[in-house]
Amino acid sequence: MKKISALKFRTYASYSIVLVLLILAEVTFYQFYYFVPITLNGAKLNAKKGQSLEGFLGQKNRLPKYGNLLDVEGRVIPGKKGNLPVIKVNGKISNLSHAIESDEEIVSEEGTDKSEKVVEKIEEVQSKIVYKGKGAFIYVIRKGRPGIRMIKRGQVSGKVVYGKWLVTPLDYTIGQTNIRYRKVVALTFDDGPSKYTSLIMKILKDNKVKASFFVLGQNIRKRPALLKQMARRHYTIGNHTFSHVLLKNSSAKIKQELKATDEEILKAAGKNNEWIRPPEGVLNSSAINFILKEGYKISLWNIDTVDWRRPSPKKIKERVLSQLKPGQVILMHDGGGNRMNTAAALPEIIKNVKQAGYRFVTLDELYRLVE
Repeated sequence: MKKISALKFRTYASYSIVLVLLILAEVTFYQFYYFVPITLNGAKLNAKKGQSLEGFLGQKNRLPKYGNLLDVEGRVIPGKKGNLPVIKVNGKISNLSHAIESDEEIVSEEGTDKSEKVVEKIEEVQSKIVYKGKGAFIYVIRKGRPGIRMIKRGQVSGKVVYGKWLVTPLDYTIGQTNIRYRKVVALTFDDGPSKYTSLIMKILKDNKVKASFFVLGQNIRKRPALLKQMARRHYTIGNHTFSHVLLKNSSAKIKQELKATDEEILKAAGKNNEWIRPPEGVLNSSAINFILKEGYKISLWNIDTVDWRRPSPKKIKERVLSQLKPGQVILMHDGGGNRMNTAAALPEIIKNVKQAGYRFVTLDELYRLVE
């Protein structure tokens, strides 16, 4: 075996000493610089220097929790937070993003429960609406009104703490009627004007038939020329709200939707509106109260073709003819979707209704004939 030369031995020894020194240096670094001693809620621990409190406490499964949010009855509201946890470093308020340094005394406390705020509000309360009779036109048998009350309730839970009536609600009794003994009917079209309205008006003109259109304010802005054309042909133009919202909102929202559409009708057609058709026929007492106060006439319908579902032209025609009676108001749509089936059904409807001895009138004309 060859002997290791003295030079090589000294070289290996030098490398070994350097390696040992590096290991000792690393151990010293981790012990005195990387890990630092802290006190957490009275317990002595080591933490990584510069690590956030959130990261350190998360590793130890000791992250403090928020308190609960309690409703006005003192019950916990699921998923809602109460007061923040309290973090103190060396006696001063801090937070979970604090970077850990050496010899720090850290106190971590769970958040405490807190109660939700109580808010006071003036609210409209809808009264009942009792309908009597059948027909497309509405009139008041007994006038009512929505109620108004001052109410205090939990801001999050909505639970009522206190309430006081400022105006008590009164129920409406509403009658529905139409003519019964004259062979006239009214074609009505909702949700326009749209790209199909011109086609439908051409069919009406070619067949010398009158009709009525309940328009949306937002659509008038896109096609104001069609409103002018309707007015020139003396069709009845009515309000179907600005954006097809159901008339079961607050008085302020109802007024906004109807007045904005009236302005568009006046601007485009040069005439004041007198008619309203509530989307889906839905009305609350606030809507009726406002409509009656403003002097509008309300039109519903007797025959719903359900053409918005796009049944075949044949089915649309059958729905009209199977329910045909004197004074009926026929509901169709010229907007709100593809209305080619409606347009395709219209000539046959007109032809068959005329053959049955009926005359087509506008809603203005039909309303003057109501008994």
